[in-house]
Amino acid sequence: MIETGSRYSEFRAVMIRGHCEVIEDAALVESIIRDVAAKQAGRAASPSAATTSAPKRVALKIVPEKIASWDHTKLGGRY
Repeated sequence: MIETGSRYSEFRAVMIRGHCEVIEDAALVESIIRDVAAKQAGRAASPSAATTSAPKRVALKIVPEKIASWDHTKLGGRY
């Protein structure tokens, strides 16, 4: 679950339920880090501290079974 907002009228969130696979292979983790960085930057990513620390990291692959989201900012003060 990821959420934001400090007051009820500002709460927004998404919750994903499913199965999670832990990926520990350092080369695959580094590849995933590069792919995510490239998507965020809109181009091929250069090596970063995150890729050099891939052997100390894991990646989580979530296969969603149920997704829920909410956005209280759309309620317009009516609860």
